[in-house]
Amino acid sequence: MAAHSRRFLPLGCAFVPSGSFQFVAFVTGILLNVIATAMAVPAVVDYIDGNPDWQVFLASMAVTYYVGLSLMEANRGAPRHVTLSAPASC
Repeated sequence: MAAHSRRFLPLGCAFVPSGSFQFVAFVTGILLNVIATAMAVPAVVDYIDGNPDWQVFLASMAVTYYVGLSLMEANRGAPRHVTLSAPASC
């Protein structure tokens, strides 16, 4: 059996599995969308209570949704094989 049975992506001097970053980024996008949805509860409560902090929650929710959806869209589908050459100093 070969020493390296999986494909590895050189990243600097460290080697990591090539498909793991795409999956992790996609799941991070999902979690960010869940967090953004949870921000709606305190925003609604502050709005009903007359507290001006609802605007901060709404702005944070919009930014979090944008980043989460961007991560999900950029990393959906089949893994892309990216190769980088290791620096000469390794």
